Amino acid sequence: MPLESLESKDLRSKDLGSEEKVSQLKEKVCHLNGKAVDLPPDGKLVELIASQGYQGEGFAIAINGEFVPRSNYASTAVKAGDCIDVVAPVTGG
Repeated sequence: MPLESLESKDLRSKDLGSEEKVSQLKEKVCHLNGKAVDLPPDGKLVELIASQGYQGEGFAIAINGEFVPRSNYASTAVKAGDCIDVVAPVTGG
């Protein structure tokens, strides 16, 4: 049997994708601009956007399609499965 087949079979036999592990991972992930990211330890939006490099005031945020006022970033909780969109204005003409 070719080595590649043995390696593939060996990887499949390991319990790397059990439903329990997948479920635990999903409990710790949200989506930021379509990309899966880990939830911040404190679960707050302000920590999430800071951890992703967003600074200043040149963007707006929506969670699950609902606009979040900048004054609420520090108090807004981010939950597993939330879809967060960070939108920056486009300039030019």
